[in-house]
Amino acid sequence: LMLAPGDLLILASDGRDDILLSGASGKVYNEDESLFCRLVERSDGSLRSIFASVESAGEVTDDFSAVS
Repeated sequence: LMLAPGDLLILASDGRDDILLSGASGKVYNEDESLFCRLVERSDGSLRSIFASVESAGEVTDDFSAVS
């Protein structure tokens, strides 16, 4: 797989998935491995927007690092 003009590569720490979510049964850790990818797709590649979306989804409970 090769990057093409206009492609964007985003790397993030494992803390990206350590999100405490509120649900009907109380607070539970995110178990949806595709949640972060969906948030990235909605962000148009903006790291600030990605982090804001993650914070909106739930409580970040570990380190969160990302570069693009």
